[in-house]
Amino acid sequence: GCCQSSQAMAIFYDLFDPAEKPAAFQVLLEMIAQNNELMDVGILGGRVLFRVLAQFGQAELAYRMIATPRNPSYGFWIKRGATSLWEDFDDGEQPGSRNHHMWGDVSAWMIEMLAGIQINPGCVDPGEVRIQPHFIRALTHAAGYHQGVHGRIASAWRREGGLIRLTLDIPAG
Repeated sequence: GCCQSSQAMAIFYDLFDPAEKPAAFQVLLEMIAQNNELMDVGILGGRVLFRVLAQFGQAELAYRMIATPRNPSYGFWIKRGATSLWEDFDDGEQPGSRNHHMWGDVSAWMIEMLAGIQINPGCVDPGEVRIQPHFIRALTHAAGYHQGVHGRIASAWRREGGLIRLTLDIPAG
């Protein structure tokens, strides 16, 4: 059978022809729905699942899956008092590593998708930056920065009434 990891990885790594990707993405969405919007991935699938969701316009769903306090999720870890990345999403009876950086790509996802700082989006020029935040409805603000080849790049947005104020700090070059 297929799982969220293999489906997301096949989409992310271009194993589907471009014409097949929309249908493949719908299969991934069905898998997620059947699992009550909870992730069902290991560390390799966890690296690409949220990126694929955002790429196909489902950043809201990705954020819900990350932040939910239900197990398994990063929000579940936080609910249990985590201040680091744990090895697994068990019930805490037999805790594994509490310094498991392999789950850390979620930080890059937040910088790239929430703050919107996308470095070298065309994979040609490491000095090129695209600013394209996803304004997640559950959030009132987001901010992030990246130390780029030309200096510090910062992006922050905040909801103000019915508007969103985006503030950027981008070095010359």
